[in-house]
Amino acid sequence: MSQYVTLDGTHTQGQVYTSGYTALLDRFQVALLKTGTPGAITVDVYATSNGVPTGPSLSTGTILESAVSSSTPGLVPVDFSSPASLTSGSDYAVVFSVTSSGAGNFYNVYTVGINPGRWQRVTSTTPGTWVATPECLDFETYLTFVSPSSQPSSSSSSTSVITDPSLVHTGINEVQSYQYLGLGAVLLLVGAVVINIARVRSRQD
Repeated sequence: MSQYVTLDGTHTQGQVYTSGYTALLDRFQVALLKTGTPGAITVDVYATSNGVPTGPSLSTGTILESAVSSSTPGLVPVDFSSPASLTSGSDYAVVFSVTSSGAGNFYNVYTVGINPGRWQRVTSTTPGTWVATPECLDFETYLTFVSPSSQPSSSSSSTSVITDPSLVHTGINEVQSYQYLGLGAVLLLVGAVVINIARVRSRQD
């Protein structure tokens, strides 16, 4: 982890991404490192309009300052007691803010150079005004599937534990899911080229 943006009393950071599933977002993890005593982080989930957060918060959680390391960056979870209901194919924004951190007190929020589809990082220094950047925060989503038809196949999830007869709690890194889809597309293209070469050689023989 080397690239990051600042989260403090004047810089609010967020991640806009397209949900790959119809499910409840009950946990979100993001890579953080703290300097000084920046205070607790409020995490809100929003719908989006024109690629930025809009409307009332769909769900709220808190990351305590004590949960974030001051020496080693790492993924830090936030659990939502009232999870937002996501719809597959819709865009959502997960927004991180602190009330007032003071000089020398801030968080590093780490980024990755991936921008699949409509995903982007958003920053606000003035309430209601957002600047979008075509990159992603380093994050993971954890979803609860409330309908069997919305559950992914076992090959598409990283972990799967039955927590209730009617609910399946599956941890999914959606950034990695898009990486795997991209790699699969490349492999299919390479395979098609190899097959075409073999056909040409066969005709020449």
